[in-house]
Amino acid sequence: MIREERTVFLTLLTFIVYAGLQWLEKGAFLFPFPLNEVTLVVIFIYILVLNRNSITTIFWIYGSVLLFKLLSQQFFWTLFLSNETLEIFFATLWTDIFYICYGLSFLGFSYFYLSERKKKNFVLFFLICASCFIIGLVINEAILELVSLFSIIVYCYRFKPNRIIQAQLVLFLVLEMGKQLMLLY
Repeated sequence: MIREERTVFLTLLTFIVYAGLQWLEKGAFLFPFPLNEVTLVVIFIYILVLNRNSITTIFWIYGSVLLFKLLSQQFFWTLFLSNETLEIFFATLWTDIFYICYGLSFLGFSYFYLSERKKKNFVLFFLICASCFIIGLVINEAILELVSLFSIIVYCYRFKPNRIIQAQLVLFLVLEMGKQLMLLY
């Protein structure tokens, strides 16, 4: 297990133990989901610093996915803005624009990440995953986004993945699944 995978494993273990303790204590599955995006960006920056000599374009594209996902969350803005400013800020379309940028950057990331596999059928697979992701964004159904992300992880795992990006994608998937599990439970 490489150090990036250990970092992801320890992060996931921390979040799962916290949620499990909350379940035992309060009888409800409480995942600290407002911290998902912040955690993803912090882990990404940590891994970026560790691998500063071997950074490729796919790292920067994935970083833009995480940045736009972070900026599209209202919780993030509550850390920096006052209540009056928040009301004005949320009345505008900024979080929606960041969410659209997140969707576009995720599509770009998934295309480049899938194209690294050098397989003939990656275009068809990309179109299926992209359409599932876009439908999930449009109808605001996060389960479809998770299906798309899970499909990309499984597909790339078969064809010698970039282990660093793959570990971060698994972290992204599990944190988002925890959020959805908490909303369902």
